[in-house]
Amino acid sequence: SYQSGPALHAYRVSVAVAKAASRAWRNAPCLYRPTAADCERVRLVWKSIESPGRLAACIEALPEARAIHLMRHPCGHVASVLRGEAARRFGDLVPSGEELWLLKMLLATSVGKTHNLTMDELKGLTPEERLTWRWVLTQEQILADVEHNPRVFTVRYEDVCAEPVAMTRRMFEFADLDWRPQTEEFIHASTEATDADYYSVFKQPQASAERWRSELTPQV
Repeated sequence: SYQSGPALHAYRVSVAVAKAASRAWRNAPCLYRPTAADCERVRLVWKSIESPGRLAACIEALPEARAIHLMRHPCGHVASVLRGEAARRFGDLVPSGEELWLLKMLLATSVGKTHNLTMDELKGLTPEERLTWRWVLTQEQILADVEHNPRVFTVRYEDVCAEPVAMTRRMFEFADLDWRPQTEEFIHASTEATDADYYSVFKQPQASAERWRSELTPQV
């Protein structure tokens, strides 16, 4: 509601140009970025899939921020990572299951030490098993770091997929955001259509939540 149709189009074009330019010029800037400077009440939202382990530090550094911690079933997480790597949708050259430096860091955390795991043991596991241990060590550390913190709301991905509108309302209430008709319209539109693109938000939620059951082999 804070920008017009032409402004939204200009923003999308600017993002596309920045992405194309970044292939030759790293970190090419987005020429037009709406700021909602004229609005009295603005909420800046930051989504990250690479910084879950930093959640406690972010909450401490940003005393007015509220965080929603979205936790997905470990099999769903593993299947999603493998699917993204197979489609070459990630920028990392090293497969996630081979990032031993990250596992080493996680083992050194307070939670990691309770499992009595060694790097030699993790090196002997399959990539899928290492990805699962990465999920376990990361999620357990997050839960330990933010336990009893009223500014952090942990939500199960599968619950959001089961009740998109109801769960989104709960998240909006937690974040002190107004509920608008366009929000509910977008939820209905994005959960009733399917886009095959890996990063698309237009997906049938229940199918997405259960997709790992047909993607992963019984052995995995």
